[in-house]
Amino acid sequence: MHNPMDVITYTIVPCVCNGRIISKIDDTESYEVQFHKSPIGPIGATLCTLSFVPGNGDNFKPGEFVKAIIPMQFGGPKNEYIGIAPNSEKTIIGAYTERSIANVKIDNPMTESSDDSYRFVNKRSGAGVVATDNGHTVIATGGVINNTLKPFGFGTTENLHSTFAQNIHRILSHNSNKSYAREHFGLYAGNDIDEKASMVSPEDFLINYRRFVTRDKTPEKWVSTCEGAYSPYVGPNVDHPEVVAGKEVLLSKAINNDQSRITIEMGAPGDSFLNIRVDDVLINEKFCVPAPGATTAIVGNRMRLNISDKGGIDLRAAGGGLNKGNKSGLHVSVDPSGNLTIHAAGTIKISHGDNASSNNSVTLDPENGIDIQAKNGLKVNGQPVLLKSFLDFFLKNKTQLCQVTSIGGPAPIHPAILPMLETDAKKLADSNGYTSIGTQGQKGKIGDNDDDFETV
Repeated sequence: MHNPMDVITYTIVPCVCNGRIISKIDDTESYEVQFHKSPIGPIGATLCTLSFVPGNGDNFKPGEFVKAIIPMQFGGPKNEYIGIAPNSEKTIIGAYTERSIANVKIDNPMTESSDDSYRFVNKRSGAGVVATDNGHTVIATGGVINNTLKPFGFGTTENLHSTFAQNIHRILSHNSNKSYAREHFGLYAGNDIDEKASMVSPEDFLINYRRFVTRDKTPEKWVSTCEGAYSPYVGPNVDHPEVVAGKEVLLSKAINNDQSRITIEMGAPGDSFLNIRVDDVLINEKFCVPAPGATTAIVGNRMRLNISDKGGIDLRAAGGGLNKGNKSGLHVSVDPSGNLTIHAAGTIKISHGDNASSNNSVTLDPENGIDIQAKNGLKVNGQPVLLKSFLDFFLKNKTQLCQVTSIGGPAPIHPAILPMLETDAKKLADSNGYTSIGTQGQKGKIGDNDDDFETV
């Protein structure tokens, strides 16, 4: 068994490969060559130069077959060729006749010859179209990519259209800008040979399905979705060829309507397992050359709802729409244990409905305190409520509260105590008054909700 602590080494081995010239790059010494025979199998378009010119450079034309020396990396845990050596020089050493490739012809199993079909197939590459007697139509390339049309049948294969490919792209045509509508489903296996060589774990190979659709040809109203690896199509980013798992999100959806945006993300571990946001778009995405292909939109949050993977809920609403130092007017949270916290900067009213507000309701007003409407009585454990400060007055003065004038006659409040009762009855509740009226409380404010949300 391979020890992960062992040092993995590679050796550069020059290999003679067979290919076909695709084009000559204008004003350079480079030729674009597609190789069909090499130690690692077919190789896509590769830039090569001439080692010498028999006659002149015009002897090498697009469509001609050539042999080239390509430095390959050999070694690793399996002692095998893994790819072209990075930053190596690929050199064409000469041309050869078509007869030389007869022994290396690669048959595509989808286009193999038979007596029950009509076919238009390139005899060298195996690419072409096949129509069978049973009604199947197959469009195949020289590789493993094929498109099958199957009539009749039963179940999920009835009238089947099947496409087999590593990456499938659909783009709405007849547009000057490909961002109007775009769809991609596929496997990401590296954007260049260096990245391919570094991808060794199954977790490195990202799979996603993403769509980007605008409502019209003024791309200010659009919908972007992404499933699998988080690499969404957003704004100018729809043309970017790489897939990067920027967040641990399995599903994302962004709905943009002019300067308002709804974003839904699901699957991130922790408090943001489900994240729903409504934002003001302060500055939209802009094109940029380096990855990821577009700038990040600057947005200001109006509403955000987070549901954790443990069932906790955190809701912030009535936001100021600011990108930094944003404050929300409402904050409601429920932790996984079921503890509920509610904060609101404005009035909180609890009732059975609008028609019941004046009859049976509780209103929390940051300006005017708490107003309880209880036409049928406000009771605790069935008993009417009395403020404690009123009771404290009687307990404090219980031995001198009344002044006896005569036996059996009235007992008025003692002259020394009466002014105290009259004064305290006018005081506010926070000054030991007998009523619940108070005006010294602070107006409700909810803490900062700084917006660091990214859409790209």
